[in-house]
Amino acid sequence: MSEDSVSGGVEELLALPLHGGKPDPTRLAAFCRPWLETPWLANLDAIKLTGSNGKGSVAAMTAAILEAAGVRVGLYTSPHLVDFRERIRTGGMNADAMIRSEDLEKTLADVGRLAPRPISTLSFFEAATAVALAYFCETQPDVVIAEAGLGGRFDPVRLFSGRRAALVSIDLEHTAILGNTLETIAWDKAHLVNEGGVLFLGSDIPASVSEIVHDVCRQRGATTQESTCRVEKIQYREGRMTVDLSFREQYWQDVDVALAGDHQARNLALAVTLAVDWLAEHRLAEHRPGLTAERLESFVRQGLGNVQWPCRLERIADDPPVWVDAAHTPRAMQALAGSVRQLLGDRVVLLTGASQDKKPDVLLPPLLDLAAHVVVSRAQHRGMNVDDVTRAVVEHAPELPCVTEEDLASALDMTRRVATREGLSVLVAGGLFLAAEARRLI
Repeated sequence: MSEDSVSGGVEELLALPLHGGKPDPTRLAAFCRPWLETPWLANLDAIKLTGSNGKGSVAAMTAAILEAAGVRVGLYTSPHLVDFRERIRTGGMNADAMIRSEDLEKTLADVGRLAPRPISTLSFFEAATAVALAYFCETQPDVVIAEAGLGGRFDPVRLFSGRRAALVSIDLEHTAILGNTLETIAWDKAHLVNEGGVLFLGSDIPASVSEIVHDVCRQRGATTQESTCRVEKIQYREGRMTVDLSFREQYWQDVDVALAGDHQARNLALAVTLAVDWLAEHRLAEHRPGLTAERLESFVRQGLGNVQWPCRLERIADDPPVWVDAAHTPRAMQALAGSVRQLLGDRVVLLTGASQDKKPDVLLPPLLDLAAHVVVSRAQHRGMNVDDVTRAVVEHAPELPCVTEEDLASALDMTRRVATREGLSVLVAGGLFLAAEARRLI
């Protein structure tokens, strides 16, 4: 079920306003009352994630480690790249783990029949979360890992009960809703933690907002916890990354990680901390007899080596190599540029663009600094006018060879020809929608 062939129920969801009007946490709770009263949800100990960058990767890696340990994981993430069903998964990251089309239709019908009012009264994020909640109440996974769609204070994933939340990173994003400073954004996102819960902190939290985060937790009777896993060494080999990890009193060498990049090394440290902390509390004998150091190491190695998360510095083609990445904030672009240098060297052929709500003059410079050639194009969905993006490219790097091509498929062909001639790799980056559409075309 791609967005080219969605059902009527999914089409209704996709047509809803993204965030709706004034936040009202009671609205979704009232809508979801039939599921909030289920014993499974009352006993659920979900892991909820928020942050500006990296929360999807942390969710995927945490899920992969837990699944390696025999835990049945329900995964709720956003946004989707092609198919709405990508948002709701059980038991893995491949296509078979996505909610089946018939199950999605059944869940939509159940929601329409049992909810006290029409789903059209909700925002898109509220409605999508209600569907995920109803589906997981039916399938009852051992744990749910839920990624916040926006902020934390009023985010719909608050409905998933669980004492663990994680704040992965802070950057300027959704400023019209969350505020235009790092401090206001951090304050909102930190409220995802439940009263009396634990907020796990990623290593990419600016020192300027740290005290604000701790203040929110104190006010909510919650505690904060840093990652207990440390990345001691990073190596890149043939497009993959290996790391040495120290965890408590253990040292794990040459751990293969399917997601590459220095930023992913920071993400995996948080994912290991979350997964092991959850496992330590939930020792279900039938899944995890004897949670020994050796077994933990095995779970971590298997999970990190097999994790899948598309459009995160992902190689999607060879001859020439074509890589795509969905980075869409200034800090994410800086992290991407550093990782590209490690993996691909100092020069690439860059296919870029920007989404309509972004500032390309702020977003693109880190990538332009390692581009030998630039082709500017646009995504069909919310892509910025190519002339506006080109203007930002020329202002930053007036000597850099730069051409525009409105059609993304033609732009891909152009960059691949240039990369083949120059013996370089292609990097497609500039935003989520550009990366997703390019991935779909190859």
